[in-house]
Amino acid sequence: MEICNKTKRPLKIRLPLGKLLRLAPGKVGQITPKAADFPPIKKMIEDGQLSIVSKGKTKSASAKHPSTGLDENVGLRDNNGQGRTNEKLAP
Repeated sequence: MEICNKTKRPLKIRLPLGKLLRLAPGKVGQITPKAADFPPIKKMIEDGQLSIVSKGKTKSASAKHPSTGLDENVGLRDNNGQGRTNEKLAP
């Protein structure tokens, strides 16, 4: 579930289990559905400080590899001549 900060100032959002979400103005953050039912978050939504952008699974959850559950792009980087490659270098 994603929420968006609708104010013009950064917010510190108290989450269950003593966690804290810092959200810049106009930015989107992820929370669990359980956290959306947390009274301080409900009050911020009612006051118009936060809005729920999407419910359910996010894009990041669907980008994971189906068999391993790991992100497909983890560990990939531009090689720029550094590190190892599969190509043999010319002498």
